[in-house]
Amino acid sequence: MEGENDSPLFSFRELFIAAISSAIGVAAFIRMGTLIGQEERADEQMRRGKERRKQFDWNIRQERERKWLTVHPDVEDEVIHSGAAELIEKMKRGEISAEVVMTVYCRRALLAAEKLNALAAFNFDEALMKARAADKQREEVEDISLLPPLFGLPVSIKENIKMEGFDATGGRTTFLFQPEEEDGSVVKALRGAGAIPFCKTNVPQCIIAAVTDNHIYGETVNAYSEQHSCGGSSGGEGALVGSLSSPLGIGTDLSGSLRNPAAWNGVVGFKPTGGRSYVKGVVFEGKLNDYELSTPMVPNVTGVLTQTVEDAALVMRTFYDGGETWDSVAEDEPTSPPLPFANDVYASTTPFLAPWD
Repeated sequence: MEGENDSPLFSFRELFIAAISSAIGVAAFIRMGTLIGQEERADEQMRRGKERRKQFDWNIRQERERKWLTVHPDVEDEVIHSGAAELIEKMKRGEISAEVVMTVYCRRALLAAEKLNALAAFNFDEALMKARAADKQREEVEDISLLPPLFGLPVSIKENIKMEGFDATGGRTTFLFQPEEEDGSVVKALRGAGAIPFCKTNVPQCIIAAVTDNHIYGETVNAYSEQHSCGGSSGGEGALVGSLSSPLGIGTDLSGSLRNPAAWNGVVGFKPTGGRSYVKGVVFEGKLNDYELSTPMVPNVTGVLTQTVEDAALVMRTFYDGGETWDSVAEDEPTSPPLPFANDVYASTTPFLAPWD
């Protein structure tokens, strides 16, 4: 009888195995395509990093050929050993010009870029121009007490903090060649207080690391030993301030990123209380760490690296005691309370004591 001995061309088991095999093949093909795409993107990112590094090295060579203002070695020695607070007073009184001070630190930062690999970018031309403008302002003012609190002070900025005209990559090639259109709030506050940003400093890739290395600028070494690390993540700042190549460095800190480089490079690092510092315009792990993105439990903050505790207190007092400095960032920092600097606590010589039962 027709069909009695007929069997299906393929059994259900064979069809099932064929379907699974096809699915695996398609998945493998897709995965292979994904891996190839990732490899191509990685190659492109590495190319971008090398391109930026090549551009940076060329800029460094150009700066070597600059005809710098002649500064006597004794004057340079006086500048780098004065400390920020003392330096500001000398500039206000006209004992030394802001242009000379800026020239000293630009030249030293250039050396730190070559020896320590501490820099990520610099704006020496603009900084020198602003320093000359500060000197003119001092000549024209009738009362030097009217000059801003950080008058003429050179300041270096960690690379992941937004500064107009410069990238803020956080050490990631993905964010290269995207210059910022405005300053982050801490840079606004510094400018409002009379400070002059003159360079940006190196960071580790994605920021969170106790060393400073990335595929754009490479590794930064310690201010005292090229065989040792500068720490991280504000390692470029630590190396620059530690080598007396910046009187004031601005960095960030979540779990030691200011304090770690400060300890390793022999300088003062201060991390403000979370919620007190200016974080608008800080790139953190590849995204903006504005107040609405900051981790509530352990907030990322901006803070300072200086030569002395006095200098750190000066900057914090300037940030928190109101006036034009606070007004310049108040709208950007709605969660930062306008509480004045606790000068009585800072000036007190009474040791901190814990209650004992």
